[in-house]
Amino acid sequence: MAADLSYTGSGQVALNGEYSPFYKVQGSKDSQKKVLSGFVSSLLPGASVSDFSIVRMEPGTAVFEVSFKAPAPAKGTAKVAQIRAAEGSVLKGVPGIFLSERDLPLLLPHAGNEKVYVTFKLAKTLAPAYMPPAASVTNEAGR
Repeated sequence: MAADLSYTGSGQVALNGEYSPFYKVQGSKDSQKKVLSGFVSSLLPGASVSDFSIVRMEPGTAVFEVSFKAPAPAKGTAKVAQIRAAEGSVLKGVPGIFLSERDLPLLLPHAGNEKVYVTFKLAKTLAPAYMPPAASVTNEAGR
């Protein structure tokens, strides 16, 4: 992360089991980018996918290598970079999951395991202002 809070990065996105968008994205680069862009921008506000490649693609599994970037905040706005996780599930950032625009199989409440790891290498002039505690969601479907 640069001193002006712009950043570039890369990582792996693995969506498995009920989380897999395989049937939505198989064979369609545009659909793959739409799913990945929604996911990345929901976790890293302002970030966009600059490139991606398929690591593994089969029913029940979709794994991608993803490169992303985000510009510096606009002049006159707060100089803050944030990581955000959607309340309840990281799937809220994936287009086509919920009923209003659903084009993937309906996901009924079930126990699931979501892990998100984000590491920033900060410029020497930057320091974290706040680090949120680990989160856990428990509901009717389990923990």
